[in-house]
Amino acid sequence: MIFFTWLADLLANHTFSAPTLLTVIEGVSVWDNHDGSYSYTTKWFRCDTDGAPGNPDHDPDWQADTAVHGPNGKAIDATKVPYFVINPILARLTVGMDKGCKAQITFNGETEDAVGGDVGPKIKLGEGSKQLAKRLRMIGVDGRHGIEGKPVTWRIWPGIPAVIDGIKYKLS
Repeated sequence: MIFFTWLADLLANHTFSAPTLLTVIEGVSVWDNHDGSYSYTTKWFRCDTDGAPGNPDHDPDWQADTAVHGPNGKAIDATKVPYFVINPILARLTVGMDKGCKAQITFNGETEDAVGGDVGPKIKLGEGSKQLAKRLRMIGVDGRHGIEGKPVTWRIWPGIPAVIDGIKYKLS
């Protein structure tokens, strides 16, 4: 009986709202979930190897630095830290979608936490680190090869710092 009283109270006093469309980037709808998070689903995963020492995958777009630095003050290593690349348009449209924010990425039934670790081009979504791909059990992903044709869901919590492997990242 207590459960039914609790449920009746919840239904009577809580407003449920469906996600609303925030914007469309690269043909992908980005949704405001009205719970402090935003989400989108791509049909690809682009692998970012920025921050990995020496460009081990010979990524033609590789850069030694990342927008976020670890506790040691250096770029976060794409082969060790699961990060996603923040789209600058989304950063402008939302409050708190900063470098260092929390995300969860889901692929093929696997969900992994990630940190907003780099900033990418305005026209692209769906990019994450090599370590994120590894934790999501994506086969054959490296700095030159991603995944195409399979859904990847990206859910981001602006304003909430990511905690990855015991390291709490600063928002910036």
